[in-house]
Order: sequence, then structure tokens, then C-alpha cells
Amino acid sequence: MSDFLGKDLKLDENMDLIFTPDGDFETVEGVDCVAQDLKIALYESTIYDFLNDENSNTDSLKNFIEDILFDDPRIDYESVEIYVEEVKNGIEKDYKVDISFKVITEDNEQNLVFNLSEYIDREKLYG
Repeated sequence: MSDFLGKDLKLDENMDLIFTPDGDFETVEGVDCVAQDLKIALYESTIYDFLNDENSNTDSLKNFIEDILFDDPRIDYESVEIYVEEVKNGIEKDYKVDISFKVITEDNEQNLVFNLSEYIDREKLYG
């Protein structure tokens, strides 16, 4: 079933490739690959716009994230729970995001937790 869930090159929190001590590429597969794919989808999306949009709120951000998760056929849609909390990061607006989900072939719940300002591509946000 891991073929369905996928296998890919493993990325670190900065979206850089990870190498083994022998110099080979490290890989990720199964449920971990699904979680990494979701991180990539969020990272490559326009999610960063929520930090600059005065009209954005927790509900609109939650709906945006749901759309990304629901585009992935490996996700058990009934299991998805998304919590979004607006927080102050100095004087800037920020969001704490907590995503829980299961893949359709597994019983274990997966979690992604991050602050939006720490997760986004700064080049996209600040040019």
C-alpha cells in the first residue's frame, strides 16, 4: 500500500534535501510521504497572503487549508481537523495552525503544527 501513499526524496524543515552519511539521498515513504507532500503543497501555495490581507481571518485560512488537504485523494476527509488561532508576533499578525488527519489506509492520526510566519517562503512574502 506504500506505493499508493508514495515515496519521495526527504526534505528538511527548510525544504532542502537530506543526505545519508554515505552521501545518498534520504527518502520518505508511506504516511510520512503524505505528510511531506502536504507540507510542500502548503509551502508552494499562496497561504502567505493571509499574513498581508486585512480581511483574512481564522475561518478563511481554515477553508484554504481544507481545500489543499481535500485535493489529496490519500487523505481520509472525515478525519481532518484544522485549528487556526490568530496570534500576535510582535506587531505583526500571525496564525498558529494545527492540522490533524489520517490517510485512508492507516488508523494513526498525523499532525502538522506550525506558525504561519515561520512556515512560509519569505521570498514570496517580502519579495
